[in-house]
Amino acid sequence: MLIIGAFIFAALLIVAIYSYWNMQHTLGENRLARATDHITPYLVYENVLLEQALYSDQAITFDYTILGPTDLDEIRITERTWFRSEACANPDLQNLILQAGYVVVKNYYDTEQKLLMELRFGSNDCS
Repeated sequence: MLIIGAFIFAALLIVAIYSYWNMQHTLGENRLARATDHITPYLVYENVLLEQALYSDQAITFDYTILGPTDLDEIRITERTWFRSEACANPDLQNLILQAGYVVVKNYYDTEQKLLMELRFGSNDCS
C-alpha cells in the first residue's frame, strides 16, 4: 500500500511542479499552493492525508496529517527509497528542483497539528 501511495504521490508531485513552473511567476503569490488546491486534501497512504504543498525560495514543502495508527519508520523508508529511485533518476525533477538547489520537505503532523516527523530531501540524497 505504501509503495502504491508513493507512486501516486510522485505523479502528484510532478503535476504540481509542472503546474507551478508553467505558470507565469508573480512576486508574492504562492502559485504552487494554488496549483495543488485541486488535488488536496488527498489520502496518500492509509491514514496519511496530504493537506497542502507550499513553495518558497529554497524549499517545496508538503504538509501531511496522520489520521490514525501509522508506522512512521515505514513512511520514512518508503519516502527515502522513492526519492532515490524516482526523483533522483527523473531528469525533469533533477533540472527543476535538485540542480536549482531546492529541498523537498515533508512534514507529518498529528490531528492536533503537532509535528511528528520532518523529512528533508535534496541533491545530496541522490548520491
